[in-house]
Amino acid sequence: MKNYEIIKLSTMRSTEGLKNDVERILNEKSKQGYEIVSVSFGINL
Repeated sequence: MKNYEIIKLSTMRSTEGLKNDVERILNEKSKQGYEIVSVSFGINL
């Protein structure tokens, strides 16, 4: 059985800061053996 995990990350910082945080989390999860299926970015106005 496959397990799925949704990781939600929000920040009031710059887009560059958010991108760096996402890259860090993706690298950590990849090292833990997760297969990254999708990454999306959105904006709340």
